[in-house]
Amino acid sequence: MEARTVWLCLSLLRVTWVLLPQSGYIHPDEFFQSPEVMAGKVLDYKVHLTWEWDEDFPARSPVFPFLTSGIPFLVLKAMNYLGLLPDSIGAYSLLVAPRLWTTFLSFCIDFCLYKICSSVKTKWMGLEMDAFRCMAVYSASYVTLVFFTRTFSNILETVLFVVIIGLVIDSIKGGDPENGSDIVGNRYLSKSHSVLLSVLIVVGFFNRPNFPAFAFVPMLYWAFYPVGQSKGLWLKMAILKCLQLVPGAIVTFVIFVACDSIYFGSLEVHSLSLDTFLHSPSGFVRNLTVTPLNLLSYNFDKSKLEQHGLHPRVTHLLVNTPLLFGVLAILAFFDIPRLVLKIFSCLKHGGNATEIESRIGHGKGWTVAKFWSPKDMF
Repeated sequence: MEARTVWLCLSLLRVTWVLLPQSGYIHPDEFFQSPEVMAGKVLDYKVHLTWEWDEDFPARSPVFPFLTSGIPFLVLKAMNYLGLLPDSIGAYSLLVAPRLWTTFLSFCIDFCLYKICSSVKTKWMGLEMDAFRCMAVYSASYVTLVFFTRTFSNILETVLFVVIIGLVIDSIKGGDPENGSDIVGNRYLSKSHSVLLSVLIVVGFFNRPNFPAFAFVPMLYWAFYPVGQSKGLWLKMAILKCLQLVPGAIVTFVIFVACDSIYFGSLEVHSLSLDTFLHSPSGFVRNLTVTPLNLLSYNFDKSKLEQHGLHPRVTHLLVNTPLLFGVLAILAFFDIPRLVLKIFSCLKHGGNATEIESRIGHGKGWTVAKFWSPKDMF
């Protein structure tokens, strides 16, 4: 069976999986992080809001629940108003509509995978990179079929992360590492997608504060590519590209802070004026709501975490990761330390990128060595 057919069948299964909802749930957060919040705001239902939505110390931005549940609820409300529903909005519609919309969002990952795999001219285990083969593997994943069809904030985090990888690859392909003047010239920097990347990083930060940690590796590669240039030119290009991130990040940050502050009532639109800000700028800033900082503050308070139950720090690494990724996680536990040790060993002896790659070897799969030398990757 062709990879395209396999992907289409698995995509149909992903949608059917949602239309035939299960009676149970994975975690209460799939309701309390999104549908519960928007059901109260959009449909005026009586709901139960968790500690994350406490107006005195809000820890979640309302933008993302609106994207995953607010939009489908608005559609249901409009259909009900127009008499397009056979009955009033029922439990099935309330459950399925946000999940179906979230599932459609998960297909953004399929599209990004297609674009990424189509642009990468390399081989994996002796085979040409085939976009639909990669998409079929992704669509068959337990994570895709189960978690990416539910209204978790993680689905948006994954979409943002994959889009960032796609933009990084596209920006790298847009430059010519053999031509130093082109690297610091307008053509290369204009292809860097710095505005989009800065917006996505800040959006990801407001969705889940740990998102910058995931974005760090592709962004590090984006900033310091290509590795083969002279040290001065290499550093100059990295600084210029990082500076390009600042305007988009600031504007996006301000927009999210304004939205969150207005939503939770710490900022009243009708009372906004230049005189108010000039009279007490420090007081104005203190009244602003920055939800990801509140969430980080909450999670660093052990006494508050004890209310939810504590687990060993290695739980995610040793338990959750193998549950999610199966044998891939086990292989990574053995492969990553080996690669890191070889890289540090080579760096200790003054090796360059080419020497590091030769010492690591291409191995049998897609390893760090592939990303270390861009010329082999593209």
